[in-house]
Amino acid sequence: MTSSFSLNDLRNILSDVYRRVAKPGSPSRIFMLTDSQIKSENFLIPINDILTQGWIPDLFPKDEADAMI
Repeated sequence: MTSSFSLNDLRNILSDVYRRVAKPGSPSRIFMLTDSQIKSENFLIPINDILTQGWIPDLFPKDEADAMI
C-alpha cells in the first residue's frame, strides 16, 4: 500500500479476492491487513462488514453477486 491508497483501491482489491474465491474449485485465500496499513478510519467499514457478515454490501452489482453465489 502506498500513501495514495484509497478506499476505492481497497474495495477493488477486495472485489478481486471475492471473484477469485467464488470460482468453483478455487483454493482458499487469506487476506491480511495490519493496523499500520489502515490509512483511514473509512477502511474499517468494509473490514468490519467482512468480519461480521462475510460480505461487503454494494461491492458488486446485484446480478453479478447473484451469479457468483
